[in-house]
Amino acid sequence: SVDADTYVILTSDNGFHLDQWGMARGKGTAYDSDIHVPLVVVGPGVVPGVRDGAVSNLDLAPTLEELAGLPESDFRSGTSFVPSLTDPAAPGHRYVFVEHSWSGEQPGDPDAVDAELATIPTYVAVRSAAGLLVRYDVDRRPGHVAYVWELYDYAGGTGEATNVFGRPGAATLQQQLRDRLRAFLACRSATRDDAVSQECRQVGE
Repeated sequence: SVDADTYVILTSDNGFHLDQWGMARGKGTAYDSDIHVPLVVVGPGVVPGVRDGAVSNLDLAPTLEELAGLPESDFRSGTSFVPSLTDPAAPGHRYVFVEHSWSGEQPGDPDAVDAELATIPTYVAVRSAAGLLVRYDVDRRPGHVAYVWELYDYAGGTGEATNVFGRPGAATLQQQLRDRLRAFLACRSATRDDAVSQECRQVGE
């Protein structure tokens, strides 16, 4: 048991796809089965109910720092979602970003449960309630890039069953997500312990 001053946070590691999209077991994609995980918080002042905002695992550390009364770390890329705990209507992220770097199967890799992990190319993706945009780099040669794209329209009812990238009916969603992805990629200059600008912290808002 815990006392009344304790926060309890329940979440998980990546999800796990099991033959969706014709792929064997794994968790390296940007699809819903692999990146959408539970997040439940209870504790003093937390108002019960579902929140509409998106949360990334990068947001956990600044949230815990704020709950513990610690100063904000300027090298954090994420932002605290503490305001939404007491106010379900508080604005939160509208976008979250996902990155995956291809490295093949490494000896002893616990995620290398089959050959699928080695086939997923490097990608960067942005997700919102409206859709998912994934930019794959399919050229594995150092210093080379060759991009292919996937776009899924959640609001349009097709989910992740149909890639609508380049289709006229998805032009607005495609442009919106590409603009947000460009803003995210423009923030890559900050590395390791470098301070992250406020603009880059808010790129998901």
